Amino acid sequence: MKRHLRRSWNFFWRQLAKAFRNPIFLALTIVGNTALVVCACLLYFVEYGVNPQISGFGDCLWWAFVTITTVGYGDVTPITLFGRIIAVLLMMTGGVLFFSFLGLLSSSFVEREFHQLEHEIRDLRASVDRLVNERDASRRKDPDDSRV
Repeated sequence: MKRHLRRSWNFFWRQLAKAFRNPIFLALTIVGNTALVVCACLLYFVEYGVNPQISGFGDCLWWAFVTITTVGYGDVTPITLFGRIIAVLLMMTGGVLFFSFLGLLSSSFVEREFHQLEHEIRDLRASVDRLVNERDASRRKDPDDSRV
């Protein structure tokens, strides 16, 4: 049991590392971080001085982290129309990024299973071809055999 659990954890961490090395992961990370910083800056320019909950850029950065991760504590909320539009865009970006990361990780796990199935199918095809060839060879030896 202990050995099985250890192998499972090792497999999990290998697949996770494989997903992190994928260039798509890097692109998604760059897009996510850029969206986070840009939205924090936009919120600062739109809400600073108008919204009493925002006393500096740190509050906007905190709000962006909380919003993009869909945690939404509610301690900092935009009050202007443009601030709310920025919030909606950041929420949608967070959702898209989350599901993209999840899909990337899932595909790395499924890929291994897919390769194992391909290998099994290849072996089965080779066995079927071998059996068909043996049957054809035995028919050539005994042409009067009426078996199908």
